[in-house]
Amino acid sequence: MPEDKAIGPVPNASAWVAATATPAPPPLHAVRHTYRLAVHDHGMLPASVHESAGVVTIIIAALLAGPLRADFIQPIFLIMMIVRFHALVQDQPINQEWDARLASISDKFRDLGMRPAASAV
Repeated sequence: MPEDKAIGPVPNASAWVAATATPAPPPLHAVRHTYRLAVHDHGMLPASVHESAGVVTIIIAALLAGPLRADFIQPIFLIMMIVRFHALVQDQPINQEWDARLASISDKFRDLGMRPAASAV
């Protein structure tokens, strides 16, 4: 009678080997079938969508590229341009010739020029 040091004598060695052995791997065709179901199970989409999935993906990416660019990249560029503009004109004096020319065109331009002077006092 075979004996296991941890549990003592084992009356049925073949039952003991069967209970402690690792299970046999599934047959290859079962593994392929499981993989096929996991990868190719597309739910309720029609077969024509599966065949043209690459084209559909490119079309969706092209449709989303414009709004994403408008929502994220353009505001960042505008902020960069405004910061650069203010850095360039920070210490420049006002051109009196252009100031007089704009004031002579319209009363609104004249009022615009007077507003900062009135608020500074």
